Amino acid sequence: MKPQSDHNLNELQRLAWSCRRGMSELDVILTHFLREAFTCINPEQKQAFIELLAYPDPDLFAFFLGGSLPDYPSHAEIALLVRDHARKKLPNQAI
Repeated sequence: MKPQSDHNLNELQRLAWSCRRGMSELDVILTHFLREAFTCINPEQKQAFIELLAYPDPDLFAFFLGGSLPDYPSHAEIALLVRDHARKKLPNQAI
């Protein structure tokens, strides 16, 4: 494996750990997005996702399962992407 690939794998593993939350709904939503969509988004969206993981669980819950969004535009954009991904890809009982 190339060093760059190792770096990417380590980064994805670190992010997977950050996606583990205190609420099982958030675990499912964030882990699914990381596994299925993260590699397909642009670098700015990836950075916004990483920054979004710093929000507390109640805020993330509201962003993904409620009607609110973060005030910062790039965070709102990625929150909508995660929310839309969850609604399209996950069965209703999982979220």
